[in-house]
Amino acid sequence: MTELTVDLTPKIVNVQVRRGDQWSYQVTYPTTLVGATISAQLRKRVEDTTFTTLVITRTNDATGIFQVGQTASVEGGQYDVQLTLAGGLPRTIIAGTLTVEADVTR
Repeated sequence: MTELTVDLTPKIVNVQVRRGDQWSYQVTYPTTLVGATISAQLRKRVEDTTFTTLVITRTNDATGIFQVGQTASVEGGQYDVQLTLAGGLPRTIIAGTLTVEADVTR
């Protein structure tokens, strides 16, 4: 009998940016996102109650393409992206660290 292993851990995507810069990256999920909910939060520490909502831009629901990013200056910390397909349960598909470095030009 063949053993099957299913890895449901989130993809780790660490982001490094300069303070005050806008950033985003594209995600292609392997199914339609029609009727799905996508959310992303950034917290200084995972256990913090305050958070920043990251910007989700749905590029093409039919082909599973969206962008995650931020347009305002934020502090670094831990973030994740959760996806709930239509009629399904939430699943964390991406997690990582956002590192914000000091900039020179202000």
